[in-house]
Amino acid sequence: MSSIWPHIRAALILGHLVAITAMALPSTSKALNKAAWKDPTVKAELRGWASALNQVGLSMTPAELEGVAFGVARRWHRAQKAVLSPMQPYYDLVGTRQAWQMFVAPHRHPSVLHVDVREHGQWRTVFQARSPVLNWRARELNQVRMRSVVFLYAWPGHRADRQRLATWLAKLAAEDHPQADALRLRYRQQATPRPGERRRAEEGKWRRETIVEVVH
Repeated sequence: MSSIWPHIRAALILGHLVAITAMALPSTSKALNKAAWKDPTVKAELRGWASALNQVGLSMTPAELEGVAFGVARRWHRAQKAVLSPMQPYYDLVGTRQAWQMFVAPHRHPSVLHVDVREHGQWRTVFQARSPVLNWRARELNQVRMRSVVFLYAWPGHRADRQRLATWLAKLAAEDHPQADALRLRYRQQATPRPGERRRAEEGKWRRETIVEVVH
């Protein structure tokens, strides 16, 4: 048995390395939501890459590049799913899931979370992400892990998640704002200004509005 154990141990180590490497490979699951491809940041990336390809002799419009990229992302996702599916019980057993993804491009049209409460029929902003003044429950909402959640919910496909977040915040608002009868969660999306530019408020757009009742 002692002569067999080193081989068994080597096989277990190799299997573990294969499993975690496969899980760590880039995932395109989030890229399969076509609504996300309409985001200004994504559109700008497609224009930039299409321009770069044209400069090296590969004629392609941004729309054509989007079609090619989406097709590749879909095929990659199917192949990755087929590889990872048999190993799911192992990931559950040892807890070696890849819970985060690296960013692929600078987000030039970020969305900033705002939380408003309605008092006597008027909306009042009580929280704005990273604001030193509008900082209601900032300890919870600006926490490192919560910030990643807040960022994710600004993208399409998270309506139920935003509803749960708003419902939780409404419970907190019932404690801190006795006159409030509703809470509104929404994002303001604006282009990041270039050096020397001044951001204009009218350039921003409100998105992903969620309103829930505040029950006292």
